[in-house]
Amino acid sequence: MDEAWAALMQPLPYLWPAALVIVCAALVVRLGPLRAWWAERRLGLDQVDALSGEQFERFLARFFARAGWQVEEVGGRGDFGADLIVTYQGYRTAVQAKRSASPVGVAAIQEVVGARSHYDCEYAMVVTNSHYTAAAQTLATSCGVELWDRDDLQQQIERYSR
Repeated sequence: MDEAWAALMQPLPYLWPAALVIVCAALVVRLGPLRAWWAERRLGLDQVDALSGEQFERFLARFFARAGWQVEEVGGRGDFGADLIVTYQGYRTAVQAKRSASPVGVAAIQEVVGARSHYDCEYAMVVTNSHYTAAAQTLATSCGVELWDRDDLQQQIERYSR
């Protein structure tokens, strides 16, 4: 019995490196999403500025989900002026995401106002990594559209990154 056991255990020292490689590979695959999640939690506006418009929409979708909202992604061609529909405590909000290097104008406000009706939402919001023109701010106020500019977005990122 001892000889049989010794014969069985003899190849084990050579299998450890292979087993270690397999375990490490499994950890990399498993921890990949965790690493992405951690990096996103530490994402600052400099990194947000480098995102494409589509990446910015996905970033906001994950952000709202992390903040406790139900998120429906409706963006893309023919989105009727909203990129996301977010729901919190039964209230639906049409969200227009505008990743921009220059101030956002009235067109974004007009689009999300139309989306609010089309998607049967109670609220409308435009979120940008930039700022808004004075005309956009005036129109948003008169139409009841919430605006998050660069400063608001930074505050929200900090609030939900803790």
